Amino acid sequence: MKMHIKNNWHSESFGGLDHDFDPQWMLTPTQQELQAQLMEKCTTILRPNAREFDAHRIYPRKNIEVLASLGLLGLLVPKKWRGLGENHTCAAMVVETIARYGCPSTAMCYIMHLLATTLALLRAESNPELQQLLQRLDRDVFIGTLSYSDPATGSHFWYPLCSQVEQVAEGWKVFKKASWTTSAGFADWYLVETVSPGFKGNYSDISCFVLYADENNELKKMNTAEKKQLATKLLTEIAEEISSEK
Repeated sequence: MKMHIKNNWHSESFGGLDHDFDPQWMLTPTQQELQAQLMEKCTTILRPNAREFDAHRIYPRKNIEVLASLGLLGLLVPKKWRGLGENHTCAAMVVETIARYGCPSTAMCYIMHLLATTLALLRAESNPELQQLLQRLDRDVFIGTLSYSDPATGSHFWYPLCSQVEQVAEGWKVFKKASWTTSAGFADWYLVETVSPGFKGNYSDISCFVLYADENNELKKMNTAEKKQLATKLLTEIAEEISSEK
């Protein structure tokens, strides 16, 4: 069955992919309503903002605030934790709508937020800390992201050579150095991957930690040069430890 869906851009027909690539029959009525609301926000807010963001190199937090107003930061979060409780089909639709009709940069930051949220959900049922985090997503525009990559291995994030964790009296001291992290410096929480505590050389033994942007007071006091100096020191120490284990 062929459906004729007409997507408009203001008063004009929107071009791009043929409407056969708009699988509306896969969306529930609730998801279609959400799509319509999001397309309106894309037309009136996200896309105009994108021009300003690109021209002045601004992180698209204003656009993410709009997504939060629709409950989209908690799109995949169960309703019992103040989310929309939607599925991955809906998530694909939302990301595609943002990228196609609104702002591709916003879509990139948003999908990394969704990935971090999905991984947090894996352990949330028995973890009160993660449950509290997930309930803050839309209320506080609490932006998350993943930090998995490693400068020594690039995209081979299953070999976190330059990251480690140490147990201390206060909990855990996490050393993370990444090749890149989407929304770095702008996200409110980071789900990072390191080798596990007591690592013995088996790279199937890895762990994930949630780090909050506002919990490292010493780091916030540092200027750029001091942060680079600290990163160099940590990398040197880690490299020396790896070398001594060979």
